Amino acid sequence: MEQDIKMDILLPKIQARTQSRVFRNISEKISSFCCVDAEIILRICKQDSQERFFSPSPGLAILDMKSKFIKTPVSAFASLATPVTFESMKGQAVDLVAVIISPASHGAFHLQRLAPVSRMLADEDLCNALRGAEDEDAMQALFFTAIQSQSKAA
Repeated sequence: MEQDIKMDILLPKIQARTQSRVFRNISEKISSFCCVDAEIILRICKQDSQERFFSPSPGLAILDMKSKFIKTPVSAFASLATPVTFESMKGQAVDLVAVIISPASHGAFHLQRLAPVSRMLADEDLCNALRGAEDEDAMQALFFTAIQSQSKAA
């Protein structure tokens, strides 16, 4: 299953000062990937953020969501240029954000996509390396190496 881990969207070094701005930047990219209006994605993020965020590693926020508006599952990962206080995370400073969003009908499939991403991002060494990644290619290489390591360990 670990080999099925895929981040569809990689956003290095987002410039944002607020949780709302982070959501907006990520929503715009998700929108173009899954052909859903960015404002709808933003609304879903804001609605679900109060109860759907969790953090397997310091400074990391993972938002997992399902929505009837989404027809294509998508995974996005962003690093932030500077940490942002996330009200949804009880005021925790966050500089890495992962979003896993699936169609509402994808109950078990959604969890199958979320679990390996969560396990992978629980690795603090990987998270620290992702913080230093300057571009999408560097992020992609780090994810590829982490997936290969997990596959060999399994």
